[in-house]
Amino acid sequence: CLFVNQLVSVKRIINNEVTTAERCVVSSHSINSHEGELSMIYLGIDVSKDKHDCCILSQDGELLTKPFSVPNSRQGYDKLFSVVSSFENNPEKVKAGLEATGHYGFAILGYLLEKGFACFVFNPLHTNLYRKAVSLRKTKTDKVDSKTIALMLLSSVGLKPYSKALYHNEQLKSLSRYRFSKVRERAVLKQ
Repeated sequence: CLFVNQLVSVKRIINNEVTTAERCVVSSHSINSHEGELSMIYLGIDVSKDKHDCCILSQDGELLTKPFSVPNSRQGYDKLFSVVSSFENNPEKVKAGLEATGHYGFAILGYLLEKGFACFVFNPLHTNLYRKAVSLRKTKTDKVDSKTIALMLLSSVGLKPYSKALYHNEQLKSLSRYRFSKVRERAVLKQ
């Protein structure tokens, strides 16, 4: 029942059906009175080979900035970190989500884990089904996907954070596969 209520709330936010009065009430609860900072922000990242599309939402589901792209490089990650830091300096108050896209997302995932963000990796099939569940529109762009991922974080039903240990296990798997391929190449050359 909680998931259905959250899904309805997310659908209303997407379709801009939230009234101004509701936004004011939610916004007043989302600000931490002690520090004047947002309680939690949600960073959705759509990973691709050359660039990452990012969307940042507040706790009430409002866009904090227009969706933007960063290059798949250290400079791009630094730019993303500075944009996120402009809204929230405490990495414990930031949830970052991205799709599992193989090796394209490992670098940014490692960077975010290193900075102390809680990271969540989603199956692309789940994000696609979630997008279809909350919107009747058949729009599918990288920016829409990044917003969908941020909204999935906002609903936070049954999410388990990605740990540094899992990240290192993936690196170890990749190295093991590489070694196996080189051993196979050597065996072919010996014949």
